[in-house]
Amino acid sequence: MASLKGDRSHGHQWGLRVGTEIVASTMIGLGAGYMMDRWLDTRPSVLSICIM
Repeated sequence: MASLKGDRSHGHQWGLRVGTEIVASTMIGLGAGYMMDRWLDTRPSVLSICIM
């Protein structure tokens, strides 16, 4: 029974890490795209590319 609980804990940690990385990469893409659009005056083309 102890190994099952350990597997669940590891799965939750992995899921939390994946979710955090997805959110962080999206936020970085949004920030970079927004700043580049402001700098190049090309609203919203670079933002759309950076999010993908």
